[in-house]
Amino acid sequence: MKKRRKLLISGAMLVSFLLAVLAFMAVLVKTPPKFYAESQLPAGEDREALSKDLLAVFSQIRFALVNDEPHWQASFSSDQINAFFQEDFVRAGADDNLPEGFHEPRLQIQDGRLRLGVRYGSGFWSTILSLELKMWLVSGDINMLAVEIVGLNAGRLPLSTSTLLDYITAMSRQQNIDVTWYRSEGHPVAIMRFQADQTRPTFQFERVELKDQELVLVGRSTESMLTGALRGAGKP
Repeated sequence: MKKRRKLLISGAMLVSFLLAVLAFMAVLVKTPPKFYAESQLPAGEDREALSKDLLAVFSQIRFALVNDEPHWQASFSSDQINAFFQEDFVRAGADDNLPEGFHEPRLQIQDGRLRLGVRYGSGFWSTILSLELKMWLVSGDINMLAVEIVGLNAGRLPLSTSTLLDYITAMSRQQNIDVTWYRSEGHPVAIMRFQADQTRPTFQFERVELKDQELVLVGRSTESMLTGALRGAGKP
């Protein structure tokens, strides 16, 4: 009887411990990262205007690339991007543009890092999946961008990045971006080469920077540079 009682007590303690662990993990999963709530902008004219500003900047970049303008630059603020997610992105079908089960993306740029969060699931069973990144141009190479995955979380619970790496690789290749991986201080780093199938890219990034609350892009058209060089060579 004593052995049976000890066994029951031990079993009860083990079950209690496991339930406590599960409860703690559930709290972590259900607790959204701080930046996600901070990225929610109040509805109104200001949010609509910020969304339109982002679309205007994007149109300027696309115009510059299509027309081979010598230089182009743009900056996108966190507020502009979040306003777009909550305004024009929603009107364009929002969830249809994301993998199944994902919705309500939010973003923060701070301390040289980009934090991207998205709600997965619905109701009680939903959680916020968040990704923290650092990025920089690889010196000495054309259109080579390094993207370091600093962290992946469900709520406040850290997750493995192994499945994510395969997904990023597959999606990038669909966009003509070649991806190779290596590790730096335990973090996976993607080396992404844009226009991978072209021996002479049509554009070149000169600057990619994550400033405080702002993504800055600066580039130039390689087509216009070549045309200018040929014209200069033809002068007497």
